[in-house]
Amino acid sequence: MHRLQICQKRQSQSPGLSNPLITLEHRGHHRRTAGQQLPAIFLRNVIHRAVPARVPRQPLPPTRKYPSQALNKMRILGYSGCPTPPPDRKQALSAGRVRLAAFPSALATVVPTVAAAFGVAHPDIELALTEAEPPEALAALRRGEVDVALTFHHGDGPAADREGHTVTSILHEPVYIVSRAGASWPGPRTDLDTYRGQRWIAGCERCRTHLLSACGKHGFTPAIAFETDDYVAAQALVAAGLGVTTLPGLALHAHRHPDVRIDRLPDDHRFVDAVAYGAPPLAAPVEAFLRVLADTAVEPVPWP
Repeated sequence: MHRLQICQKRQSQSPGLSNPLITLEHRGHHRRTAGQQLPAIFLRNVIHRAVPARVPRQPLPPTRKYPSQALNKMRILGYSGCPTPPPDRKQALSAGRVRLAAFPSALATVVPTVAAAFGVAHPDIELALTEAEPPEALAALRRGEVDVALTFHHGDGPAADREGHTVTSILHEPVYIVSRAGASWPGPRTDLDTYRGQRWIAGCERCRTHLLSACGKHGFTPAIAFETDDYVAAQALVAAGLGVTTLPGLALHAHRHPDVRIDRLPDDHRFVDAVAYGAPPLAAPVEAFLRVLADTAVEPVPWP
């Protein structure tokens, strides 16, 4: 049978193979039926689908852009209608979608207003929201699962987890001591040392670390009886007389239990930042979202 006819016949049986690969596969079949054993190098070429050098390579369409790994693979196989490879992060963003991860109290206060304003300013860009504490949000950012992480810190932690990214300062929120309404205390309510002998309710890992650091500056280690990152539950525990806690302004702005008292701690703040993947210039949808976020996420006046 003529070689061209063989190629056409085999291609009709295996439409996913290009002519050079069909030729290699047919030669292997012919040798096997003739009782000959394929050389090892020939088997390796068939497995990896390498195209012989004498087969002319067809140029890639000039209008498509491919990631380097997919491009190299198509150069090995020879372009014959290969499917478009999956888009990278910036290609996905250019399609008009921004994925945001935000911590709970921000998701309950700042994010809804920002999302609404962003939808009005850029109705053609989709905004996807997910809830995550800062460590998880930054990990998702590094994995490429989100494009922007709304995070916080107390100014006393390492900034290594944000290195190599674009950080936009959004707001500073005060921190409060939360105690049971009507309780009496031996010292000033705004002094952590007043609550030295009390049971404490700690928050998320980052908040717990800050609580230990703040109390350590007053010469004591808090007796942590409960741990929860739910600011509603934390206030309920305080209202029941099970301990005291500290909460930032956004958490109290989102929910305020009627049976607790709050007192603002001097010189204690939490800093809220938006962290975007990579260094500038950022993808256009991310730039647009950060502009709306910075303009819309204004600090409540007054704070609780």
